[in-house]
Amino acid sequence: PDNTPAEKAITSAHLDRGIGIVLAYTEAWLRGVGCIPLHNNMEDAATAEISRAQIWQWRVHGISTQDDGQVITGARISALLQDQVDKQHSASSHGKWRLAGKLVDQMLNSPTLDDFLTTVCYPHIVQVGGDTEDIPSKL
Repeated sequence: PDNTPAEKAITSAHLDRGIGIVLAYTEAWLRGVGCIPLHNNMEDAATAEISRAQIWQWRVHGISTQDDGQVITGARISALLQDQVDKQHSASSHGKWRLAGKLVDQMLNSPTLDDFLTTVCYPHIVQVGGDTEDIPSKL
């Protein structure tokens, strides 16, 4: 069977939105929030997991976004993610955006697909201490 995605099924906007979903949910989960309002929907781990696995697969298989023909690479994912982290972090001094960005970057660019987003994040919510992010200003 032909497994080619339908025309315009994978666009730059879809890639950016998917990265945003994984980032927003990861940041919320790191704060102990399991369900968030996002794009006029209530989203939980399932949405983030679908987006995370899909983006990882697109990168691994060298898929191109159909609106501009650009290959979905680790560098492209990291750049889009960094833009989103910077926007969110500057819009809100609260939160764990930099930590979430670092973890999402690792998950989306890993050579193997992590079993679950929450498994990667769990060690960061069970540590004793304040809300201080011990993460550099960039991913």
